[in-house]
Amino acid sequence: MSLSLRNTGLAALALMMVSAALAGCGVSATSATKSALVPSSAEVSFGEVLVGNTAVQTVTVSNMGDTSVNISRASISGRGFQLLGGMPSGAVAAGESMNLQLQFAPASFGATAGAITLSSDGPDPALRISLHGTGARPGLNVSPGSLNFPNVPVGQSKTENLTLTNSGTENVAINPAMVSGAGFTLSGLSAPANLGPGKTMLVEVKFSPTSLGAVSGAVSIGSNTANSPAPISLTGTGLQALVSASASSVSFGKVVVGNTNSQPITLRNTGNATLTFSQLAGSGAGVGLTGLSMSTTIAPNSSATFSAVFAPTSTSAINGSITLVTNGVPSPLVIGVTGTGSAASTSLGVSPASLNFGTVTPGSSRSLSTTLTNTGNFNINVSSVKVSGASFSASGVSGGTILMPGQSTTLMVTFAPGSAGSASGASVTIASNAVNSPAIVALAGTGQAAPPTSHSVELSWNPSSSSGVTGYNVFRAAASGAYGSTPLNAAPVAGTTYADASVTAGQTYFYIVTTVGSGTSSAASNEVEAIIP
Repeated sequence: MSLSLRNTGLAALALMMVSAALAGCGVSATSATKSALVPSSAEVSFGEVLVGNTAVQTVTVSNMGDTSVNISRASISGRGFQLLGGMPSGAVAAGESMNLQLQFAPASFGATAGAITLSSDGPDPALRISLHGTGARPGLNVSPGSLNFPNVPVGQSKTENLTLTNSGTENVAINPAMVSGAGFTLSGLSAPANLGPGKTMLVEVKFSPTSLGAVSGAVSIGSNTANSPAPISLTGTGLQALVSASASSVSFGKVVVGNTNSQPITLRNTGNATLTFSQLAGSGAGVGLTGLSMSTTIAPNSSATFSAVFAPTSTSAINGSITLVTNGVPSPLVIGVTGTGSAASTSLGVSPASLNFGTVTPGSSRSLSTTLTNTGNFNINVSSVKVSGASFSASGVSGGTILMPGQSTTLMVTFAPGSAGSASGASVTIASNAVNSPAIVALAGTGQAAPPTSHSVELSWNPSSSSGVTGYNVFRAAASGAYGSTPLNAAPVAGTTYADASVTAGQTYFYIVTTVGSGTSSAASNEVEAIIP
């Protein structure tokens, strides 16, 4: 069948266009594709890659059909192209996909074309993906790509080098470099400068930290090359010790001339570097320190304790200091010191200053004590204790005894006469560095033989006002308070007197009385002492 038209011009052209749009070949549903491998891109372009560098791109191949596709072989062509992870093979299930990692590593300058081909039993038995890339001419290479300056003490510096290399065939014009980051500086690069083919240049990067802690920065070197600017990252750590004292000043008050007083002070290092000492000094008469030396170190976040010392040499006030010069901040560390030297006062008090032992039977003894007290402000050193009188002896204090200010000690004196008679004119002499030395304790006592007649102790007491009292018990002891449970009397005493005839001459006895009533005893009366002549 034929169709003819008489109209010409635009209408005819429009009809022809419609006719062309309708032309084609229909495909019936019964001949639809059952399986097919479809790439995410039929062509992969890597663009320009510097010779010696690499670039990677990923292509996804999916089975868009409804049956599996078996890949029997894969191949890649073109210089510099490579499939990472090995060539794929095996079945790709319907609806599944796989990723192909393609790498371009040009070894020479210029454009390169290639392809990767997947052979399978699918509708397209040789799926081809085109590959394109260009090996770009290397320009200015900078190495290393980063610099690190660890642990640089504040006040010091460290230098590292960057190497600039022209790996191309033409001169490279280098522009002024930009440096950022506190403490970083650049030297050795006079820009603008030309670097010939194959030539190298060293650039110095210096790190001079001004405070502790981590610092980051960068160097940016511009040029007329394709990879300009070349960035180089910079990192560094400033080390610094930070020192503080537990006290900014020390007051010693009054210290006796010849004595020494000390007070502890703790130093703490809160920085990140070890604290060291280069000078330790005390100013002011008698001011010093102990516990620190030039070899002392304090680790970060650690502490050490030393002593400020004041040993006055005169009776005057001082206003001094202790100065510590360190590698830390602040330096020097100054600690104020105040104090006053006072005159030494040494006085030895004796109480009582005399001891009377009364009468003591020859062959027995009696002991009395006196107290020695340092009533001054300086140590008293006892050099000797001497006793006059053959019947007396002393103990408890001897040569070498030291009494600090306010301290007391007991001197025990014993009288043990060998015969009857008065021991007069005896004494204990205590020599020391006290201003009242020697201190003398007068001694007196009489040795008296036991009389031929017996002795008794007559006791009397006031009657008890308590009701129900039927009598009294009398108790005796040889030492104060050392009473037993058995009274002297066999039966309760009905009255308020009692005579103890079972005493021995030359002995001392102690007595108490208790009431008896309703089968129990009351609390004890007051104690009395009886010395038998």
